[in-house]
Amino acid sequence: MGEVRRVLLVEDEELLLESTARGLEREGFEVDVSADGADAIERFDPDRHEAVIVDLMMPRASGIAVLRAVRDRADVVVIVLSGHGDEVNRVIALELGAADFVAKPVSARELALRVRNALSHGSSPSVEVLRFDGLELWPARREALVEGRRIDLTAKEFELLEHLARSPGEIVTRATLLQRVWGSHAGWQSPATVTEHIYRLRQKLEPDPSTPRWIHTVRGVGYRFGG
Repeated sequence: MGEVRRVLLVEDEELLLESTARGLEREGFEVDVSADGADAIERFDPDRHEAVIVDLMMPRASGIAVLRAVRDRADVVVIVLSGHGDEVNRVIALELGAADFVAKPVSARELALRVRNALSHGSSPSVEVLRFDGLELWPARREALVEGRRIDLTAKEFELLEHLARSPGEIVTRATLLQRVWGSHAGWQSPATVTEHIYRLRQKLEPDPSTPRWIHTVRGVGYRFGG
């Protein structure tokens, strides 16, 4: 693209949306605007928009939802704005691939500088997703989905699943899982701990736990992930 950078600005406060858009235009940007999170997701065009600037608190779809949807479709710069600079939302936004998290109020000049800096470093880091025939793992947000449906896992259940999924087709012993997931060994903790967690994982993940699709038992040895 040429020197004029095209951005999508998402802000539900009308006066702030208008003033920020005008300020960014004075700074040399072409600006498309949206006052609604769901509308922004529909309007986002990866062939048109080099960056998305989105307020955290939006009607119908939050700024985090916009960030997720945009980053799922394209490796594009996303800058999240918030009047509440709380650490939890900042960490979530950055883990999901936001290039920057900016506390409001912010001048159009500073915002333009942050966008240019992000664009000069290339697109924000890609979000890691592990996909296996209907199962998706999102390590950064510690989330698992089966056929698009979010599965409620405990922290340890997710760690166990992620460890198995990162070595598909390989046989992993209970002793190895006990050491790598729990930081323990059979002298301290029973390998039955692993067995119990595998059982719970299957109940939550597998369409039919009696004939596992993803987590297979290798009798007398351990477990194997995948077909």
